[in-house]
Amino acid sequence: MFTPEINGLLSLINRISSEAKSGALVSIESTVPKGTSRRIFNMLNRRLHVVHTPHRWYALEEKEHGVNQLRNWRSM
Repeated sequence: MFTPEINGLLSLINRISSEAKSGALVSIESTVPKGTSRRIFNMLNRRLHVVHTPHRWYALEEKEHGVNQLRNWRSM
């Protein structure tokens, strides 16, 4: 009941593993359980870079939790 559901993420990682070029960066922009980034790094056979960048912003507590971070996605 209180375990986060990450099966969708793990399924996507399997696809990334077979399609991504070696050395590519995989960015997890969500809150995930402790150890998930390392698990994903191992699933990718350590040939891709993995970074965990959770996006957190609390409008009423900006000083304690940071500022609203805009994300600009560009296709290259």
